[in-house]
Amino acid sequence: MPNVFLSYSSIDRDSADYVAHNLRWYGATVFIDYLRLQPGVGFPDQLRNEIDGCDYFLVLVSTNSANSAWVKAEVEWAHHKQKTILPIMLENIEMDAFWYIVNVHRIDFTRWRKDREVSRAIFAIARTLGLEEKLRNADAILETSVTAPSAVNSLSLSSDGQLLVAACSPWLNQEQSAVQIWATANTELTSTFSQGSVRCNCAVFSPIDDVIATGWDNGDLMFMKPPTLSQNNIVNFEGYSVHWLAYSPDGELLAVSLYSKAETRIALYSIAQQRVIAEPLNGGGRVVFSPDSKLLAYRYGVRDHIWGRYPNEVMIWNLEIQKQEKSIKCGRGAIRSICFSHDGSKLLTSNGSNPGIIRLWDTVNWRKIVDLHHFVEHVSDACLSPDARFVAYGAEFSNGVHLWDLTVNHQGKIEGGENGNVSRITFSKDGKLLIAGDRNGSIRIWNMNHQNNHTA
Repeated sequence: MPNVFLSYSSIDRDSADYVAHNLRWYGATVFIDYLRLQPGVGFPDQLRNEIDGCDYFLVLVSTNSANSAWVKAEVEWAHHKQKTILPIMLENIEMDAFWYIVNVHRIDFTRWRKDREVSRAIFAIARTLGLEEKLRNADAILETSVTAPSAVNSLSLSSDGQLLVAACSPWLNQEQSAVQIWATANTELTSTFSQGSVRCNCAVFSPIDDVIATGWDNGDLMFMKPPTLSQNNIVNFEGYSVHWLAYSPDGELLAVSLYSKAETRIALYSIAQQRVIAEPLNGGGRVVFSPDSKLLAYRYGVRDHIWGRYPNEVMIWNLEIQKQEKSIKCGRGAIRSICFSHDGSKLLTSNGSNPGIIRLWDTVNWRKIVDLHHFVEHVSDACLSPDARFVAYGAEFSNGVHLWDLTVNHQGKIEGGENGNVSRITFSKDGKLLIAGDRNGSIRIWNMNHQNNHTA
């Protein structure tokens, strides 16, 4: 990975920190003076030595840097040493102070505090520096793919990993809405079920007996038996759309996320009693149980229809004492995904904001561990691998599936995941498979162990 020297005015330190952090995210080694200068050694000598050893010289161009004698000296030395110089424009100013680089290609970073243009600027810098969007130790090989009839709303694997069920609905033409089930060994389509124009929002396998629970726009909670998708039982939530479903790991409860124009609610359905036993609080969207089935995490609140704002708060509900345990603020934008680690020690949340946010939380004290990703536009979905090594996510701007390897703190776009606007992404329970569905109806399956590599 390249060594980068970052030249800037101390007044623009926020901008410098932002650029440096994101280039490190791509794997670059970035020199930024206040972090790397050694006490007792002359500044000019250290700076010249760092510039001598760098592969790329980046300068943040602004009125402040144009008036900085240090920045001018650094640019002059980089020019003298014939380094590749990349100006990053914080402001559109005259380049008289930087006449060495007046004809050099520049990156527009003038809107970095304002909107999603920052994402494009970061990508442009990364490409210029030769930072390929490939995972450092590529652990995902595209194994096979299938085609669903329309956009993929949900994905779920059976407990033994042999069957995959997807809920599919197009954005406009709802006549193609359906539940489909495939055998993962040979990607054979085993069955399809549809309620005509009624949209299917979610389909999920039970962890115990592999019964499939499906949620529909007409309020139906429908239980089906694979592989034929024969109907076992139907419960109707009149006046609501069943938006999302989640089984508790012990298979005793089903959390049902309900949506209407007036409110969102979460009902707890007892599998044994075949009835709703509790409605914790108002909330909706994604909902997930902790691995020990004692906690329920879900998006809290409803959308502000006047201002168009989505809830950005995750509620942690203790099912044993029927009481709120914690509420965590997850940043700007609607909550797109919530996921516990296999041992329950971490919680992942993602926001579909501009820019998107993916965060890991410590479930002991509910403190933020780290922001894993904070500049890609609209994180569409994210999940944590069972061993908590990888975060897999879909990013709408970069249009593909990404993996963040937490062991080496590096990410990349997965081979074979470049096409389609990712809508859902999940790992198998053993972590051997990664599955992603997109809005074009394509479902791809990656082998995380480099085994049985083939393409269907």
